[in-house]
Amino acid sequence: GRQLICDPHWVNKVKSGELDAIAPCLSCNNCIEASRTASDPRCTVNASVGREQEYELQPAETRKRVLVVGSGPAGMEATATAAARGHEATIYEKSSEPGKKLLYAAHPPQQKEIISLRNYLVQRLKKAGVVVRGGVKVDSKLVEEADADIVIIATGASSWIPNPLRKMAATLLSPATKWWGIKRIGKRGREPDNKLAR
Repeated sequence: GRQLICDPHWVNKVKSGELDAIAPCLSCNNCIEASRTASDPRCTVNASVGREQEYELQPAETRKRVLVVGSGPAGMEATATAAARGHEATIYEKSSEPGKKLLYAAHPPQQKEIISLRNYLVQRLKKAGVVVRGGVKVDSKLVEEADADIVIIATGASSWIPNPLRKMAATLLSPATKWWGIKRIGKRGREPDNKLAR
């Protein structure tokens, strides 16, 4: 049942063999919690739940150049949606590949399903023909040279260190360092490999 909330076209996609186009249910139970509390329906993956008519994609009246900064879930979703509406969409990512923080998020026990979300979003970008520019740090000069009609900033959240611990910031470990075995935060920390994404 939850999978059909996440992707109401699941049956048709399975029937036609479009398995990589299925939006994956993360089993997070946001939908169940919403029904339990009698609040509006919601889904972590499918933002249009309960608002299907309001969020129905319409072809853009004017094709625009859309530049998206950041390739987390929000950035990839925004880019794929812009492309689906007919815009020329390009996504820029500071790291070497899209959705890298989702690799971190998928590492703890019981969170492996998050990798399927990352893979689904990356696949959407590929199918839409979106240009992904990895390893690029976006600055004002790049934005001006891109001459985009619309710029979407989707760089995500930053880690927050409480005031009493700020003096120790150089020695603190983030959840990512724990799960990936990185010794410490900073330039000496090694990047995660992509075993989970393969």
